[in-house]
This record gives sequence, C-alpha cells and structure tokens, in this order.
Amino acid sequence: MMKQNLPKLLISKKYKYHQKSHIHLNREQKLIRNGIQKKINSGVYKLEETSCLCGTKDDVIISETDRYGLNLKTVICKNCGLLRTNPRLDKNSLTEFYINEYRDLYMESKEVTEGYFKNMISRGREVIELIRRCCAGIEFKGMDVLDIGCSAGGILVPFLEAGATVKGYDYDRRYLDYGNSRNPALNLCFGGLEDLKAEDKKYDLIIINHVLEHLSSPEATLEQVKGNLKPDGILYIGLPGLKNPAYYYSSSKSFLGSLHIGHLYHFTSASLLRLMKGFEPLYIDEEIKAVFRMAGGKDAAYGALLPEYDETLAFIRQYENDFMWKLRRLKIILTDLPYFLRLVLPEPVIRFIKVILGR
Repeated sequence: MMKQNLPKLLISKKYKYHQKSHIHLNREQKLIRNGIQKKINSGVYKLEETSCLCGTKDDVIISETDRYGLNLKTVICKNCGLLRTNPRLDKNSLTEFYINEYRDLYMESKEVTEGYFKNMISRGREVIELIRRCCAGIEFKGMDVLDIGCSAGGILVPFLEAGATVKGYDYDRRYLDYGNSRNPALNLCFGGLEDLKAEDKKYDLIIINHVLEHLSSPEATLEQVKGNLKPDGILYIGLPGLKNPAYYYSSSKSFLGSLHIGHLYHFTSASLLRLMKGFEPLYIDEEIKAVFRMAGGKDAAYGALLPEYDETLAFIRQYENDFMWKLRRLKIILTDLPYFLRLVLPEPVIRFIKVILGR
C-alpha cells in the first residue's frame, strides 16, 4: 500500500495519535484493541487507500486516531466535505473484524442484555411511526420487511406485531441466536448483502439502521437494495449523523467519540442524499433518520447540493471549542444518562433502582 503525504489540519491536540483510548474501556476491551493494533501493524489486517465517494483524492487529515486509540486516520474531502477513514481495513480484514472482534470491542458486556433488546424494540417503534407519518394510510400487515445488519432483531419486533413477515441478516451469531430464541418468527440469518443478492426476493420495506457508515461500498449497497425492493418499496436509513452531537457527545464529550475503526464514513443529510440516486426522499433530518421510496427511474437533483468542506470543519470546531456548546453537551449527557445506564446495568439492578425511586 502506497502512503500519501496528506496535509494535516487536526481538530485539536487530542486528535493526534497517542496510543490511549478516548473513552472508557474495560480490561477485555483493551486487550481486544491491542490485538487489533497488532494485526494492523503486522499486516494480518491489511489497510487500503481509497478515493472519496465523490471520486476525488483531495483530502486533509483531521485526526490520527480513533476513540479506542487505534492508529487510524480520518480525512475530510476538500471537494465535497465528506469525512471518511483513510486508509481503512480492506474488505477481507473488515469482514474478519466484524465476525471476531467488533461487538466485543464496541459493547462492554459480552452478553446480549435485555436492556439492549428492549432499546432496539423502542427504536423499531420510532421507525414504524416515522414511516406511518411519511406514508399516509400505509398498512404493515402482509408486508415483507428486511433488516440488513439486524443485530438481535429488536427493530423488527414492532413490524412483526403489526402483521408483517420479517427477516434479518447479521454477522454476529450471539445476537442472532438471542433474537431467534426470543421469537423464531423474527427469522434472523447469518449473512449480509451477498446472501441478499442470492435470495432474489423483493421486499416492501428494507431497513438499514446504523449500517451504511460501516460498509466499504455504500453506493454498491444501495444499488443492491434497489434490486431487492418492490417498485413501490420503502427504504429506511438510520445513521449517526455528523451534525447530531447528541450521538457522540453523550458518551465521550467530543467528536472524537464518533471516530472508530468500524465507521468508514461520517454522513450529513446532504452527503447521504448525494448517494441516493433512484430514490425519492420522504423525510430526512440531521440525526440521521431518513425514509425514501423508489423514484421510478427519476433522480432528484442531488448533484446541486453544495460542498460542505468549510461548513463541516466549522461545525466540528465550534462544538470542540465553544464554551456555550460545552454547556449544551452537558445537557445532552444528563438527558441521555438513563439510556446508557440501561445498556450497561443488569436488568435486576435497573428494577431495584426503579423500586427505590418509586417508579
């Protein structure tokens, strides 16, 4: 792999590689992180240089590390403003990482918790209500619904309850087994896009929730999705929006918290829209929650969207340095604290706290 000598414009000193994690890691997570770095250093995990999705290679380095302390660079494209990891794990290395290490590095608990599953069910209810608002009169009964990157399948539960036939693909067998043990009708399967292509089935609704940013070829993924959607099909996309600080500041108090080995891209609503050829947006915000439908061969004028290089850098720097934004971060942390407690505390402890508080 040839190395590029790119200009640097680091957000701040903490974005320089220093071999230390920016977030709390337990002992096992540290061992996993160290093992990944050794694989990268030895070439077991291979890195590849990439162009931006806009086709250019005019980049500036804004970070030399990720939140785990891995020696991975994040760059911003000077042409369009999209952030991406570059160089990144190649396709084979990325697949091995997701099968063997991703979930144990990402989650403090190795076991699938009841709290996590319930949280994903709540997320599914939000998705189903958003689609109802966007598609007046839509009926989920009898629909075929697919979730790509389904984890334990919690998002599919509300659709199953509404009468849909559901299916999910993921590469983590523990989470698949947990979801299938909760309800075999969730129909969770080991695999991904390759299996979807071989399936040759058309769906009424496809869900891609917090998955697209992990994929090395999001454009190819969306083309595949088009082939598996019915002509009047609906696509839901959820992403950790770059302009949604509630996502990354709630846990790490810095944009660095969103930079990790699995996030290959960092989207805004505009940079996502640039990828959505063949789809008509019904709803999109900066969180990012987005609902699309097949455009019937008509592409919206996404190419007219303005580049975001200066705007994106200014946004990140404002959150990193401005005192008033720091106060808003504190509000975000306090607001989201119950959510994160549900993720890390055992269910009996949560029930005990509710009894003490009289809730």
